[in-house]
Amino acid sequence: MKLKLRHIIAQLVVQGVIALCTTFLCFGQIKIPNPSFEDTVYFNFSSISYCFAKDWKICSYTPDLIWQIPNNHPPSSNGSYYVNLASEFDYPVKEAMSVKLPCALKTGVKYKFNVDLRMFEINNNQEYSGTLYFYGSSQSCNHDSLLWQSPELKDTTKWATYCIKFTAHEEISYLYFTSGSFQDHGAMTGGAVLIDNLSNISIDSGYTAIKIQTTANTIVNGECVTLNNNYLIGNQTEYKLQWLQNGIVIDNGYSLNVCPNTTTTYYVKAIDSCGYYGSDSITITVTPSNKAFYNSTTGKLQLQYSLSENATFKIYNMLGQIENELTLSKSRYQSEIDVRGLTPGIYIACIQNDLGKIIWRQKIFINNL
Repeated sequence: MKLKLRHIIAQLVVQGVIALCTTFLCFGQIKIPNPSFEDTVYFNFSSISYCFAKDWKICSYTPDLIWQIPNNHPPSSNGSYYVNLASEFDYPVKEAMSVKLPCALKTGVKYKFNVDLRMFEINNNQEYSGTLYFYGSSQSCNHDSLLWQSPELKDTTKWATYCIKFTAHEEISYLYFTSGSFQDHGAMTGGAVLIDNLSNISIDSGYTAIKIQTTANTIVNGECVTLNNNYLIGNQTEYKLQWLQNGIVIDNGYSLNVCPNTTTTYYVKAIDSCGYYGSDSITITVTPSNKAFYNSTTGKLQLQYSLSENATFKIYNMLGQIENELTLSKSRYQSEIDVRGLTPGIYIACIQNDLGKIIWRQKIFINNL
């Protein structure tokens, strides 16, 4: 009885671990097995020994696993292999393949992933065009639910990345890909759609939330400040950043150090693989540096300043004695002090914070008439 109970407990633990691992695996991005077809395996298809991509199943006809050979096949988009899905118009059955996901896509959820596509000419003397069709299902090689189709593919000279966005209308465990032909110039044309480099599947939020953070929105002319981005949704590695000023990209890092000499607005964009982006802006206000101007007509000393803390403006004579002082409040930019009672001569004007630290000083000449 005890042994049986232990056996049951052990089974429950194993099932729990498997469930936990599956939950962890399905959280966040979902990796498509063998996404660049680099792992290969031999198997029998229609009584013929066939080499194809591991984890992928041939559903109809015989899509080809191509190994790039100089002067024979185009180079791959990633790695050494890719798949050729013929799309000639007179094929009675279209070439197709399917793959099982490590965990099912949930009903009603929006998803996205990238795929690299390219056309390949079967006969050099004809113009070919085609399209890729993408289906999702709970069963292998089922293509009842069309989720996405590419635009007309005609370029045989280079690969292009396409963003596949779709909503799972049922629980999807299998992806199914096939090719088709386009009507072109009044005649059906075909060729071969090449497919490679499938990215991870991620949830399509439709936007990227981003916020600029900084330690100071107001600085004095000559100072610098660092702007940092703060992602509110998603993983930073999913996005490319652009910092802009006056519509011109000035940096692509995760933070930006700026030293504007005038009030300036900066923008940041986070662009994902499907072209969605979030943006934010921040204005850095630049105030003039601290200066004192003596006006001989009024007999007053005009002070222009910018402070992040309360401080005191003091005037010292050349003996180090205080002749006059004025309490300054932070964020006030202009003030004046009457110096008509001072003897003409050279004085030292300074600003001290509440701890007695001198944060600015300037030599001034007073010439009261």
